[in-house]
Amino acid sequence: MASESGLAKALISEQSASPWAVALNKLREWDPAWAEHCVKLTTKPWTDGVLPAKFIELVSVGLNASRTNLNPEGTRRYIRTALAAGASRPAARRACL
Repeated sequence: MASESGLAKALISEQSASPWAVALNKLREWDPAWAEHCVKLTTKPWTDGVLPAKFIELVSVGLNASRTNLNPEGTRRYIRTALAAGASRPAARRACL
């Protein structure tokens, strides 16, 4: 259990540099135990290898590039992480369509 707690703390420190940092910090103020559980629950696909990193990043590209979201900053960030995870440039481009 201690290793899970250590993992959650590492994820929380990684999350502090993310766009979600402000919201997560507010949740930690309100209920630290719940916030830690929420971070573990929502990051499980990334940490346990349930889904391949390349797939997660390409889906994130598509979500950030969609007309209803149109987040250019997030799109660029996820394109970079998708390429780093092994996606090809054509695959990243298709995810934007």
